[in-house]
Amino acid sequence: MWNPSPLKPGDKVGIIAPSSHQPAGKDTYIQQAVTTLQSWGLEVITQASQARDFYLADKDSERARQFQEIYTNNDIKAIFTTRGGYGAARLIPYLEKMSLEPHARILAGCSDITTLLLYLHKRCDMVVFHGPCVATDQFLTEKNAPLTRDSLYQWLFNPDHTPTHQVQTINPGQASGKLTGGCLSIVVTSLGTPYEIQTDNKILFLEDVNEPAYRIDRMLTHLKNAGKFDKVSGLVFGVMDQCGPDKDILREILLNLFRDGPFPVAFGLPSGHGPFGVTLPLGHPVELNTHSGYLRFLRAL
Repeated sequence: MWNPSPLKPGDKVGIIAPSSHQPAGKDTYIQQAVTTLQSWGLEVITQASQARDFYLADKDSERARQFQEIYTNNDIKAIFTTRGGYGAARLIPYLEKMSLEPHARILAGCSDITTLLLYLHKRCDMVVFHGPCVATDQFLTEKNAPLTRDSLYQWLFNPDHTPTHQVQTINPGQASGKLTGGCLSIVVTSLGTPYEIQTDNKILFLEDVNEPAYRIDRMLTHLKNAGKFDKVSGLVFGVMDQCGPDKDILREILLNLFRDGPFPVAFGLPSGHGPFGVTLPLGHPVELNTHSGYLRFLRAL
């Protein structure tokens, strides 16, 4: 497993737009993201096209070229993404033809970027970062944006960062393993692809936004029927922002699906969509204890 080195002031980093273009009225967010990263002492190179092809940031071939140019630049120590939306999966046929050697560098993003995280995690055996997209309200303007930024900053710069996050119990138990996962609706679409999520002996993290309860049920049932819970060590859900119609119903669904199962299940990890999102390095060892209600990051092996 390739573990990225911590950043230090003066390092070069890149910003790409592999999915959707910026929403109306938020074209300045990319420059705001550049300014924020520069305030951390980083030198920022932007390959975030906003040419707009339908709902995408640019044509597939161009977004793939921009990704390759940043990824294969040995001077780049971390790659950030502008936003999710849709489009990352359309890059995979291009990436499959490219020479993408494993690099011990950081790739961060969430939502639709889950596709790239899973792809590089599997193809290149890299630790990748489920964290905020940098040209978004969550990273720049939300009330809790400073907390979101600080979580990412600590993982980027602090080699001793091993946080503990409180979670709510769905099924009691204790387990440890390497973390994997991401946005539920994107994880489900990985099934049957070259980057299909691998869950055996892993702590699986899942989150989503604005999905009705029956669709959450349907996606989880699909993962179950595909065998993705057969050998999982533990399961932890994010806050599931705006999924419901309310969290009580969603919690009942999770209890119905996972109560009395053979692995610990938790709810409420503050990562993914929503006004506050902590960064989670996928591939990093964690301990999930739903007796005591916490997910704890362990020292990297």
